Amino acid sequence: MTATSSGVQVRVTYRGSRREPGPLTFGQANVLSWVSQDSNEWSAVIPVIHPVDGNVPVEQVAEAIGVVIGRHDSLRTNYLRQSGTATQVVREAGDLTVDVHENVDGDEQFPAKLARQMCAKPFELTEELPVRAAIVTERGAQDGPRTTIVMVITHMAIDVGSGVILTEELTDLVGGKSPADLPDPGLQPLDQAQIELSPAGQRRSQNSLKYWRSRLAHGPLRLAVPPLAEPGAPYQLRITSPAAALAITRIVDRTKVGHSSVVLAAVAAVLGRYTGDESTLFASLSANRFSSTLSRYVGALAQDALIRLDLTAPSFDALVEQARSAQLTALKHSQFDAKAVWPVIDETFDRRGVGFTRDWVFNDVAANIEPDRQNNEPAPLELVDQARPQTRVSRKPADSELPVMLFFQVLRACGELELDVNANGNFFSADTVEHLLREIEQLLIDAAAGDTALPHSEPTAARGGTWWQIADCQVQPTAVNELLGSAGRAFLDGDELVGYLARPDLTPRSAHLASLAGLRWRPTAVTPTRYVICATAPDDLDDLAAWRRQEVIAEGDGRPGIDEAFADHSSTVVEGESDEDDL
Repeated sequence: MTATSSGVQVRVTYRGSRREPGPLTFGQANVLSWVSQDSNEWSAVIPVIHPVDGNVPVEQVAEAIGVVIGRHDSLRTNYLRQSGTATQVVREAGDLTVDVHENVDGDEQFPAKLARQMCAKPFELTEELPVRAAIVTERGAQDGPRTTIVMVITHMAIDVGSGVILTEELTDLVGGKSPADLPDPGLQPLDQAQIELSPAGQRRSQNSLKYWRSRLAHGPLRLAVPPLAEPGAPYQLRITSPAAALAITRIVDRTKVGHSSVVLAAVAAVLGRYTGDESTLFASLSANRFSSTLSRYVGALAQDALIRLDLTAPSFDALVEQARSAQLTALKHSQFDAKAVWPVIDETFDRRGVGFTRDWVFNDVAANIEPDRQNNEPAPLELVDQARPQTRVSRKPADSELPVMLFFQVLRACGELELDVNANGNFFSADTVEHLLREIEQLLIDAAAGDTALPHSEPTAARGGTWWQIADCQVQPTAVNELLGSAGRAFLDGDELVGYLARPDLTPRSAHLASLAGLRWRPTAVTPTRYVICATAPDDLDDLAAWRRQEVIAEGDGRPGIDEAFADHSSTVVEGESDEDDL
């Protein structure tokens, strides 16, 4: 070991059983599509921070890190573009420099701060090992010398579920187990890529695309939330509620549905009350570890699952059951070629005049790390009430800016419900999000005593002016008029939204494309279903009769030719359908 400015260094050697190139997996390609464009390095990595029990020598800890890297191809993989195609290339052997830091001041946050520092520079995916590691020692800890492993791993190499597996293996290795005693790691990414490229894998992907198309074809695709008059920076709120966790044990016992579905149902019900939507469509991250061959898989396997819920359910228990069924179906259809799903999303965007943009996301991180969920014991109702004063809500600036309005993460559901929300300050104030979190808690507490009615009411989102209901979406006329600009106006004619434009230079198609381009941050707008291009504008732009008297140059819906297959896809996927191609 040699002295460095941060302490000392150790050299970790690793050796695997494979060295070869191959195609990307669906998961790797999905991550690459956004990691390569992401300027925020923190969102492109996953930290693995693991305290080591006992006084374990640094050399033994370093050896465990090397063994783990050697066991899993994804931790020894680079990514190259060859003939225009991205590929993964697995290294067989090598070494890694690991800094050893002494936590002289006993700062409990030092490992987390170090992880942040370690990812200040983006990973060079083409040539750098996808793992950076450090070891933190603390001699003066009250319970004796303490060692912590800090690893920062690019999202291309692992997902959250993989991090749990790596932590388990590090625990076993530093605890004295030999590598031969560890479970077989099972499939590696190159193996998974071959499965996905097989006929059965391709059929699975096509079924997933059909599922996505069917869900995108109907219902609201956006949260009907207008932008705030005074937008703010992104921020994070966390509610920590022992009472909600106790309540969940009672709901799970009564409904026989898991913790994740219970929390999801509460979030969706409260959010639906706020927006006034009768249904909601959102993304939920799927670990995609459905088979025993993937149970020990270390790699970027997680992808989006697309879930729709009907918020007019008669009761909370009914919504919980619906959430369970919808989750299962969506998770089953969450393995697909990410490059192929975008044309499906774009096609829907073009035809419906409103696009799915992941306005809100639900991610149950704790599902991978809470074995107590399997041994659910219903808490006495009086304990739920007694725990209510212990609820805590904290606020802080967001770690990273995510392209969503609300990102819900369940960090714990046993002992305490710990629910994080990353919020977009352009659409939600911190006070509003705190109110939503407390309503979620209250709904769970109410449901602890028995099935309860859902909190249906008039929408509580800021609502000034007139609103229209068009194609299952809540629409603000003012937002649509912003799309059309100063030379146009939108009018509701029965169920048809007609856009009049005094723009002789446009066609209905070019007008539609221009309207689509302006939709991203206008969630309360849709494009007109028909465009009328006029030679001139009337004196009063808000006078429909006057617009009708103008000379019409062209009119039409602006959409591409009708695709009958698109209209029929809504019936191709049935809830709970069997799939003979399951792997």
